[in-house]
Amino acid sequence: MSEEILKALMQLFGIIAKQDEGIASDELNFIREFLSRQLSHEKVNEYFHLFEKIAEIPSYDSDKKDISARQYRLTSVRDSVKILSICRKINKTLTREQKIIVLIRLFELININKRYSAQRMAIINTVAEVFNISTDEFESIRRFAALPSPTVHPDPNLVIIGSSAPGPDQITFISRESVSGEVFILRIPSVDLYFLK
Repeated sequence: MSEEILKALMQLFGIIAKQDEGIASDELNFIREFLSRQLSHEKVNEYFHLFEKIAEIPSYDSDKKDISARQYRLTSVRDSVKILSICRKINKTLTREQKIIVLIRLFELININKRYSAQRMAIINTVAEVFNISTDEFESIRRFAALPSPTVHPDPNLVIIGSSAPGPDQITFISRESVSGEVFILRIPSVDLYFLK
């Protein structure tokens, strides 16, 4: 991922994270782990500090405060404008595949604690609209992020591999006795990308 895209992604993560009561510790861990897979140790701290600044949380180098005690609040107009600006800027540089990956990463962040608040979903909806993601693919991605409960809303783009078949016939299921648990595979038809969980 390019530096410009990572910066934009940290800004989007930061804006989403500061919604409602603010960011939880496992969401912070997700951001650190995500950056660790992409960058060197020195760069991880640089991008993490950018995220902290946007999310309006104290830096690990400064006086720590209880981030769980933040006040509930709505998305500010300034943040809404910033979201549109970030999305329009990276929309010109990202490929269609990268846009899908950014959307999945945003859903992964809010799915950590199942915090699908109206404010967080409004931000993700804005991103999807600016990226011109179809409603069907958006819903497939949303449901995939919320797994393991695909049987509630069957999806033609989802394949499940496991030892015992789920209920609805609309789900493509591959039975493998040797698999303990389930493996979920989501196909995004417009870009022919596959995601595994």
